[in-house]
Amino acid sequence: MPEFNELCEKAANLMDYVTGCIDLPMYAASCRPLWNVVMYASVAFGLLVIAWVFWLAATKPHGTAASTSTAARRTSGDSRKRNVRDDGVDLSDVTDLHLAIKIREELERQRIRNITGR
Repeated sequence: MPEFNELCEKAANLMDYVTGCIDLPMYAASCRPLWNVVMYASVAFGLLVIAWVFWLAATKPHGTAASTSTAARRTSGDSRKRNVRDDGVDLSDVTDLHLAIKIREELERQRIRNITGR
């Protein structure tokens, strides 16, 4: 097994090679192996990112049908009873809490308007 000093020396030599190749044009014959490794590593990384994005797209539910079924599974019977108002409006399928609050407030405003006749 190489000693620590040898490893440090090899790392320093590698850094000298990389900095020398950065200063030279990419088509220089002495730097071609470095740029080949960089190119293959970049392509492999890009393919991994693309595969990850496709995997996420394939495993996540899409569309309104999936979101309503997910919301229905999350909502129990008791919370459905709490979300049904006296006027028969069911807000249990609304997944965004902020949106549900706004809908409730608007329904309350309309109810008050209907009662007062304004």
